[in-house]
Amino acid sequence: MPSITRDTLRSLLAPHAPPCVSLYQPTHRSHPDNLQDPIRYRNLLRTIEASLREKHDERDVRALLERFRSLGDDSRFWSHTLDGIAILASPDTFRIAQLQRPVRELAVVADSFHLKPLLRHVQSADRFQVLALTRHTARLHEGNRYALDPLEVDGFPATMTAALGDQRTEPHQTVVSFGGGASGSAAYHGQGSRKDERDRDVERYFRIVHDDYLERLARLSEKFTAAEAAGRGTAVPADAAKAAVEGRVATLLLDADAVLPGRIDPVHGTILRSDLANPEIDDLLDDLGEAVLRAGGDVVVVPKERMPSTSGLAATFRF
Repeated sequence: MPSITRDTLRSLLAPHAPPCVSLYQPTHRSHPDNLQDPIRYRNLLRTIEASLREKHDERDVRALLERFRSLGDDSRFWSHTLDGIAILASPDTFRIAQLQRPVRELAVVADSFHLKPLLRHVQSADRFQVLALTRHTARLHEGNRYALDPLEVDGFPATMTAALGDQRTEPHQTVVSFGGGASGSAAYHGQGSRKDERDRDVERYFRIVHDDYLERLARLSEKFTAAEAAGRGTAVPADAAKAAVEGRVATLLLDADAVLPGRIDPVHGTILRSDLANPEIDDLLDDLGEAVLRAGGDVVVVPKERMPSTSGLAATFRF
């Protein structure tokens, strides 16, 4: 089953004919725990059906529900799940993703897809990476407390030659002359053994491929704190929403677990507050992230304990 990538997210951010249904559910890899998964799925499906019938045409509702029900009856699918599933469906798309981390149960019917859990999955803010190194090769794996899987990264230096190119340490020699005049003999001595040179290359190699994500996240938090103090950042949802639709948000940090029911007016940036049961209402933080991505900004979904604010968001402005 195709994995979720940044290109996938971009396609889901594009306009889709409503209703847009977003279903997230934790699942289990093995028997007997996975026996409960189809049952929980059908419960979420009932929530979706009730929300769909509040507003949308019966024909559209029937067509969407038919695809969801077909998946619910697919015993092979439910026997080969991982740690979570995401289903994004509308009249013009039906995308299923197996996730290698648990997600909170969520069923949303709105005019756009709810993507915040997938943003977190793609950028992996709280996942860890395992780097297996020899002197000549490197293999990268990514995982969490539940799974560890090979990771393919474009541009990753899988060999020392790829990492250092023509900048590998060359043996350095000095010339010492014994005896006087032009006829004196010369002895050549290397400053450092071949082992020293190799060890320097290995250390540089380690530094190049070492995962510095947490350090980057700390820098982003510090940058936000400084920007907020200078009036170039905000943790206030209303201010962030207005800045997002104006294209002024450079970086947006979102609390992975926070949910603020609401909706952003895409023209004026004003916020409509309501309940998630309303078919036109999604998570305000999700709408905010989508607006920033569409304007070319960066969105990072992070664990609550690493957020530099308590409002669920931290926006750093371009200007």
